[in-house]
Amino acid sequence: MKFLSLLFALIITSAIHAQIVTGGGIVEISACDFEEECAWIELDTAASNQWQTGFPSKPFFDTSYSAPNCIMTDSLIPYSNSNLSSFQIPLHYEGGDMMFNVGIRFWHKYQTDSLLDGGFIEFSYDYGDTWANVYDHTELYPEFEFYQENLYGEEDTLIDGTHAFTGTSDWTYTQLQWIWMYPLKVEVPDTLLLRFNFISDSINTSKDGWMIDNISSFYAIFGGVDEYGTAASLQIFPNPSLGATTVKYENHQNESYSLSVINTLGQELIRMNGLSGSTVSLETRKLAKGIYEVQILKAGNITAREKLVVQ
Repeated sequence: MKFLSLLFALIITSAIHAQIVTGGGIVEISACDFEEECAWIELDTAASNQWQTGFPSKPFFDTSYSAPNCIMTDSLIPYSNSNLSSFQIPLHYEGGDMMFNVGIRFWHKYQTDSLLDGGFIEFSYDYGDTWANVYDHTELYPEFEFYQENLYGEEDTLIDGTHAFTGTSDWTYTQLQWIWMYPLKVEVPDTLLLRFNFISDSINTSKDGWMIDNISSFYAIFGGVDEYGTAASLQIFPNPSLGATTVKYENHQNESYSLSVINTLGQELIRMNGLSGSTVSLETRKLAKGIYEVQILKAGNITAREKLVVQ
């Protein structure tokens, strides 16, 4: 299996949501603004499915995010009662032989009977045989990194306990990201399916439902680069670390530098200043199991960075 630069995402937490910050930018895989057919978005073919692509002509849904078209629960009339409608998106980027980092982002707004009707997103790793709410991803797969921005929260539930977008909102940007960190899990999935569901109860409240626009899938760039964008040589071994590891940094001029270890919240846990030479012994036994980033800094600037796994 081809080794790839492992990716790192710093998350800035607020009271409700976690915002994704990527180190080297985002590369778009597929995008859809619904002005033309998007073959990678698969609508449920059932007659009861209310998802439609077109121009919104309803009281609350009067324009799309990027006019004229979007996808919504019917373009002309309120969503019906006792209905479950869905569409499906395959989400994958194959880097070498493994899918290591993918995400999806979109703009959306909704108007539903609060805490009774709403929209939620499910994921599947087995080609659709089983599905689970993305809200439960971290609990179900703690060995994977899952980040979200503006997903529904703990209090956003329907009457049956399903976490969902519910109530009324203006246009909102939501982003989800999955990172599979080799070698924490060797048998990484090669396909991630997402399913967007809208569900209503038996009472019709004449509301507009859920409207989504500008969906795109992506992978994030993060690797060891210097301030000029060229590759910097930084090696960590053994990696994963079981208590101690060695950091090897290409330092031909024997310049002074600092080493920093950062967790996924962006917090600096270890700092070693005044280093020289090319190898450094790094104690990791006091770090919790997980994913970290090792940074090399000169004059306050990051000149190299690499992923560290602590087991």
